[in-house]
Amino acid sequence: MIISKAEKHLKKNIHNQYIYRYEAQDKYLLTKQIEKLFPEIPNKLISKSVDKCIKLITTPVTKDDFVRLFLDQLFIIVDNELES
Repeated sequence: MIISKAEKHLKKNIHNQYIYRYEAQDKYLLTKQIEKLFPEIPNKLISKSVDKCIKLITTPVTKDDFVRLFLDQLFIIVDNELES
C-alpha cells in the first residue's frame, strides 16, 4: 500500500514524460523533484537511486517505467545500507 502511494505520488509529480540516459539536466531535475516529494528519505539515497536508474537505462523510458525502476533501486539500496 505504501509502495503504491509512493508510485502514484511520483507519477503525478515527475514532469518528464520520457527519461533519457544522457540528459544530465534530467538527472538533476529528477533528483530534486524526488527529494522534495520525500523529505524523510536521505538525499544521498535518492541520488544513488537516480544514478543507478540512469545507468540502467539504455533507451528512453516512460515516466511510469522510470518510477517502477526507481522504487526498485531505492529499496535495493536501502536494504544494502541497512545490512552494512
